[in-house]
Amino acid sequence: MRKIVSLMLVVCFLGGTAGLVFGESGDNEEEGWKERIASPSYGLTIGFFDLQYKNADGNDENDTLLMPGIELRHFNGIDVPRDRGFYYGYELGMGLNFYTGGHSFKHSGEDYTVKGIIAGSGFLMLKHGYRFELGTGHTRPGFGFELGAGVGAGGGDITITKDDDPESENQAALRGDGIGPVFELGFEGSLNRGDEYRLVARLGVTIAPIVPLETENFGYMFPMRITLRGGFTRNH
Repeated sequence: MRKIVSLMLVVCFLGGTAGLVFGESGDNEEEGWKERIASPSYGLTIGFFDLQYKNADGNDENDTLLMPGIELRHFNGIDVPRDRGFYYGYELGMGLNFYTGGHSFKHSGEDYTVKGIIAGSGFLMLKHGYRFELGTGHTRPGFGFELGAGVGAGGGDITITKDDDPESENQAALRGDGIGPVFELGFEGSLNRGDEYRLVARLGVTIAPIVPLETENFGYMFPMRITLRGGFTRNH
């Protein structure tokens, strides 16, 4: 877990550095429109662990364990249009996924139990998207999509024990902690509450193509996570 915290701190530092590099953008001269936005969001995420083992005949089998979690993000838009069109910016985020199940399985004819899994991650992504807004009133709905690419860091722990040996130590350990690329495809629904505030809901699929967490004998965590988040944007 110390590695998780350390790697998250590195990502947070990179996020702060990005803010200094991008700097502040000015208002639109014609309309006084503030093109820069701050957008925090909070939500739930689902990760997946592919548990791999051998049955009594020596054949490979696998079970998929769902790992729910929580996620916190902050998107900073650098150049955002007033109503619709392309925008870009950067997003800093961190999340925690866990499995508390107690899943039992037979490996090579012996009984084992997954006591728990916990995995944390942090990331910094550059985001580019397109936003549509319907109507011109003070309160108007909108929708859009965005693509993201950046760098992420993660780590975790897994506890697997042998059922017929109460003194058995943990039979597996997650490894592969490190930094690698992260990509995301997201969709957004929004409700504009005037020129400065918008309520938003986002559904995204995040993928780390280099598998960050795996065990020596019992499988790995899928590089894909599904996230549903809600929050708001404020122009400044």
